[in-house]
Amino acid sequence: MNTSESTTTIEYDQMVLNILSSNGTFLESLGYLSNVQADPGITNCQTWGTYVVPIPSNYFGQTIRLAFDFATDGSAPTIFRVDDIRFLATSPTSCNYSLNTNSYTLSGSQAGTFSNATSVSTTNNCSWFAQVTSGGSWLSTTSNGTGNGNVSISVTENTGLNTRIGTIDIEGQTLTIEQPSVSCDYSLTQSTYNCPDHKAANLINIALVNVSNGCNWDATVIEGSNWMVCNSDGSGNGTINIDVTANNTGQERTGTIVVESETLLVVQPIDFKLTGINDFGNSSITVYPNPTNDILTVSTSPTQIGSNYQVVDWTGRIILNGVISETNQNIDLHSLSSGAYFFSVNGETVTFSEKIIKL
Repeated sequence: MNTSESTTTIEYDQMVLNILSSNGTFLESLGYLSNVQADPGITNCQTWGTYVVPIPSNYFGQTIRLAFDFATDGSAPTIFRVDDIRFLATSPTSCNYSLNTNSYTLSGSQAGTFSNATSVSTTNNCSWFAQVTSGGSWLSTTSNGTGNGNVSISVTENTGLNTRIGTIDIEGQTLTIEQPSVSCDYSLTQSTYNCPDHKAANLINIALVNVSNGCNWDATVIEGSNWMVCNSDGSGNGTINIDVTANNTGQERTGTIVVESETLLVVQPIDFKLTGINDFGNSSITVYPNPTNDILTVSTSPTQIGSNYQVVDWTGRIILNGVISETNQNIDLHSLSSGAYFFSVNGETVTFSEKIIKL
């Protein structure tokens, strides 16, 4: 056998050996050879091999014919040369076959050749032949023997998302081969996303989903669905996009998105203008200078001593916090980057918020 096919795992061209009745009716296939077993190149006759196929004992006493049928995909050719066809007639013997296991599960989706998928036991040193009966597009075997022996298999890579199952017949005994699907491992580029402000918006690319090619994913809001919508899904790597409504609650709110086995926390800050309402008269608190370089002075009445203060950025992240300990208290802002912040004071008798600028 010589072939121009470049693959050593995929069967494109075959020679099938069939049994026919004396009048030419098909009875069954004894086996086949393909381009997988052929020598590369078609210019010269290279290695000759002996192909031994036992004829099942149920045909003893009958007149049969052997038919050699050939199939090709019509592209790169394979040449089969048949010579010295011989029958070896022996007295009928009782042949019983058994397998030490009728199933073999591969450990992964990778292509490979696997020895000892099962062991064949037979009586009277009988011959046996292994033939793929389903899954021939990805599963192959050339195992045969006389007496006890082992069955080896070859498989191509399973790039699909479903487990695939093939079967091999060994003299009436069935061996089931199971190959798992490609493994899908998911990850996100970040576990938390902070919305830029409290406003309603369409926010794109808030996180990247990393996963093997061909693996499907779906992003689902499991908390915060009353203010956040996410319709992102995909196959392979992709991005998560969300729509959020305006946060007019006066409190920071959080939502959760689940992407397969991964979780993304979404944080939407408060509208600080809503927290600037002072039911007790916020004229009792002043901050200066504003804008400021490094030091912000907070002037309060004695009743506000002990209240908590915070400096918060535009994403709602708390940058500084502390306690008002004197009526004219200096707060050092030198560690802050230049930009806009919100300064707030919360106490038993006051709620105060004001936008400040750090130069």
